[in-house]
Amino acid sequence: MADFSISGIKISAIAAAVPKARAETTATQLLATEQERQKYIKNIGIRSRRIAPDNVTAADLCQLAAEKILAELQWHKADVQLLVMVTQTPDYITPCTAVLLQDRLGLPQSCLCFDINLGCSAFPYGLATAASLLRLIPDGKGLLLIGDKSSLLVSAQDKSTGLLFSDAGSAIALTRADDEQQIHFTLASDGSGYEALLVKGGGARHPTTVEQLALKKIGEGVVRNDLNLQMNGIAIFNFALKQVVPSIHAFFARHHLSPANLDAVVLHQANKIINESMRKTLHLSKEQTLDILSDFGNASSASIPLALVVGKPPEFWQAARHVFTCGFGVGLSWGCASFTLQDIPYIPLLEV
Repeated sequence: MADFSISGIKISAIAAAVPKARAETTATQLLATEQERQKYIKNIGIRSRRIAPDNVTAADLCQLAAEKILAELQWHKADVQLLVMVTQTPDYITPCTAVLLQDRLGLPQSCLCFDINLGCSAFPYGLATAASLLRLIPDGKGLLLIGDKSSLLVSAQDKSTGLLFSDAGSAIALTRADDEQQIHFTLASDGSGYEALLVKGGGARHPTTVEQLALKKIGEGVVRNDLNLQMNGIAIFNFALKQVVPSIHAFFARHHLSPANLDAVVLHQANKIINESMRKTLHLSKEQTLDILSDFGNASSASIPLALVVGKPPEFWQAARHVFTCGFGVGLSWGCASFTLQDIPYIPLLEV
């Protein structure tokens, strides 16, 4: 487990973009009866999700968020020397999406650009990577872009995933700060559990074939092909409670944190059962824990920055706020990050 702190870097702005189109849980054919729909909403906590049209990708959503930040902060594009994109749904297998966005955003050719393939733990991993590199770039500014079009990966006939995921993109602006300002991290992984969240086909291990496109009935209400995401919900629940929660307790102890001295806590928006179990085990209040599941579902990599944008009213961020975040899931991987947000502009949620 990697435990470290980075000084001299701060978050200067956060923006998030989502599709306008909503997919209502009550309208799905996967839940045949009203009783099933209400039970799903009660247990999983999702009433609606945001689904991008065919011509909109995660890169498009992240680009919109980044453009808004550049305008809001009045940054000179030549000063942006780092662009990190965290996504599991890139525009192409190759080249990486970050390089494409360097050109589309009009950033200089001197800008360091690359992708990271991570999902639910994207925010702490991406923030640690970008902040570490920015420390080495004198006078540079950085953009951390995080987003996924998860609707591409799920089967509309799979009750375990087809009602869960949303599409979203985000941008986080990073700049130099006083060395007394620190961001604390814990990052960890357990690849033995990789099958808990897996798209089996389409990679080098199992290259795409016609056979992989065939839909197969896995169980009642679960029909998918090998290019769709498969999820073991029980394994993810056990992972969250048995591995992630103890890591959070250790993080709190190491950095002298407690629920009492945290203004906002953002857990990856997995589902209501997992998040409520974690919240209660960690003795966090509902008021300090940002929850956007009902309206936005599980936004995969973008769930934490999206929650920071829409989870509290604008006036909440007018004062300095001590924030703790934890992303966990696909990999299996997880990470924690704590930091202070202050003097950041309020950027309303963007819709496309």
